[in-house]
Amino acid sequence: MKETNFKLKPIFEKFEAYLKPQSNQILSRYQLRYLKQDDMLSPFKDETLRDKLIFGLKSDKVRKNAIAKGNSLTF
Repeated sequence: MKETNFKLKPIFEKFEAYLKPQSNQILSRYQLRYLKQDDMLSPFKDETLRDKLIFGLKSDKVRKNAIAKGNSLTF
């Protein structure tokens, strides 16, 4: 029985690595940059748009104040 487990272990490790979610930073940044109002269907996307607007503010003071409000900041 142990011999069978030994032979299957590398196969299971490769299978788990294959199924593990992959991150594509370029795709994520593209989707964030070109996010349109019509795409805003979920609360997560609302938060993403909120964060994008805050991080893009020119005024450091306004940005710091908005960040200080944290999750209570809404549209």
